[in-house]
Amino acid sequence: MKSLNADGTPGRKISQLWSTEAIRLIEGAFRALEAGGQLLLEPQTFAVVRGEQDAETSWYSASAGLFSSEPHFVLTERFWDEATTSSTQRFLVIDAATGNIAQHALTSEAYTDDQLLELLAAAGFEDVRLLPSLTGVEDANQAAFQVVVARKPA
Repeated sequence: MKSLNADGTPGRKISQLWSTEAIRLIEGAFRALEAGGQLLLEPQTFAVVRGEQDAETSWYSASAGLFSSEPHFVLTERFWDEATTSSTQRFLVIDAATGNIAQHALTSEAYTDDQLLELLAAAGFEDVRLLPSLTGVEDANQAAFQVVVARKPA
């Protein structure tokens, strides 16, 4: 897979950008917490991020929405990069009145439970727990996400 910036120009490989960013964010959270403080994350599950690419290319029209306050069409393409375990969604937004096209992209990196545990432990967190939902029990309305709770040592 080619790595593209949101404007379609060549960019850095996704893993070089997002993995470094994930590490930086987790380490920053660790530094910001007081001793004994807790970190709560709600990432998408690996299966959900991986499954995003299985969805077919699609399109829809809207009178207004996330991408424009004017009538528009949105074409959505999805790509999975096995080497970086990341899913990229590209959105081509076509203005209904002018035909102008704007490009947007969303990349999600998938982490296994073991990778999440390793990432948090490497940053210094202890007592890392993986939960199926914010309530701590299985919840069909929250099935796309999992909850990670970790504590900074006292």
